[in-house]
Amino acid sequence: MTQLLDDQVLDEFTRALTSANAAITRNWAPGLSDAEIDALLQPHSLDLPEEARRWWRWHNGYLEGTRPPKADIMPRRVLIGLEETLAFYAETKDTDRDVYGADRWLAPVSDVPRLWFACNVAIHEPVPIYMQEDVDDPEPVLPSIGELVKLWTELIDTSVFTADANGDWEWDFDKIPQHIRELGVY
Repeated sequence: MTQLLDDQVLDEFTRALTSANAAITRNWAPGLSDAEIDALLQPHSLDLPEEARRWWRWHNGYLEGTRPPKADIMPRRVLIGLEETLAFYAETKDTDRDVYGADRWLAPVSDVPRLWFACNVAIHEPVPIYMQEDVDDPEPVLPSIGELVKLWTELIDTSVFTADANGDWEWDFDKIPQHIRELGVY
């Protein structure tokens, strides 16, 4: 059964990040209210499924003045706030829809391979995760945001990803299990 993003999954992820001493836990911005989310979505004529809303209600990017790697939710992956995510969406939505068929897809973290939340699902449906290498077609890799966050928690809990004394991520590519490497979500 597909794990949806819920409080338990987010609590476990927060615990893992805090236990690892990840700098993001000292630098992430508070989450948004539904009213704040709606205000940001309105100019884009978008609504978000519950899983995506829950993501930005949890934390909305990183605190102003923070720079990577202090803003990294995972190694090389900066946690992006909804406003910046929507600005990128506005710039690329026509091309993404015409070339890739990616309608209402949002990129909540940085770096490549790019990860997409495919928000073109019903409000209570799981939000599929797509991965895209460079200009290749995006590929479905996980059935929900909850599954992505569970996988990230596992990578921390199994010490594949660790943080140094400053909270900056350290990792050894060879330690990443092959099935996760193939997904491209690390």
